[in-house]
Amino acid sequence: MRPYEHKTGKAPDVSHLRIWGSKCFAKISLSHLRKDVAPKAQVGYLVGNSELHRDAYQIWAPETNRIVVSRTVTFNENIPSARRC
Repeated sequence: MRPYEHKTGKAPDVSHLRIWGSKCFAKISLSHLRKDVAPKAQVGYLVGNSELHRDAYQIWAPETNRIVVSRTVTFNENIPSARRC
């Protein structure tokens, strides 16, 4: 039993939590978007939640080797199962 559950009598809502290290796509803001046929999202990996912005995620973008903070993120949390030989 969690402390929150013990105090309130109901389980906490953890639906906003994501799998750490999962592949994700952060939308590029309109101010940085080019008009040619460029990608509209940046590929990265979830490294945590933002401490400064509410409902925002910290994403490591290997293409630029930087941490990006974004609220508009699509996650790919499919974990491949291990194959047995």
